[in-house]
Amino acid sequence: MCEPNVDEPLNPQAAHTIEHIGATLLRNGHYKEHIIYFGPMGCMTGFYLITRDLDFETVKNLVKEIFEAIASWNQDIPGAKKEECGNYTYMDLEKAKQSASFFINSSWEHSYHYL
Repeated sequence: MCEPNVDEPLNPQAAHTIEHIGATLLRNGHYKEHIIYFGPMGCMTGFYLITRDLDFETVKNLVKEIFEAIASWNQDIPGAKKEECGNYTYMDLEKAKQSASFFINSSWEHSYHYL
């Protein structure tokens, strides 16, 4: 999502929110049988997406679709209840939406090679 040591890294609360929404969409989406893991990088520059049996173009399009969905998210954050998350108050939907929009609109064409 961010070019390392160039762009500002992700806000950790935004990354946590993106993780919750993105993982939920991926685990319940069309390619759910191919999703192994989605979560933030410790350096807060992006996310790991581990899949099986999906070609690069499919993964690239899937990532873009997920971030488009996050950028326009207007529902409750999935799994953001005390009984569902060990740090459920550590979320920021507006910053998550801004970060997703940044990735789609500013960085997508330049960053897809990191996928």
